[in-house]
Amino acid sequence: MVDEGYVVRERDEKDSRAYQITITDKTRKIMNEVFDVESEFESTVFKDLTEEEKEDFMVLLSKMSNTTEEMIKEYQIDMEFPAHPMRSKKN
Repeated sequence: MVDEGYVVRERDEKDSRAYQITITDKTRKIMNEVFDVESEFESTVFKDLTEEEKEDFMVLLSKMSNTTEEMIKEYQIDMEFPAHPMRSKKN
């Protein structure tokens, strides 16, 4: 991302072991374009819904998201995954 000009990487003045990563104007421009597209999409998708319906939808979506996150956490904890063939074994 540094080489492509999306971020600038500079040594931290207080801690020479650390770096400060800052987005560039190039990244800000892309972010603004994404936000514009997102806003247009949202306006189009929700255009026929009342404010109450939009709020209800967001509540339901949030509940579904929370349930999905819980399922993912449970799956990761309870399941044993086979070793990935590209990872080296530590022994």
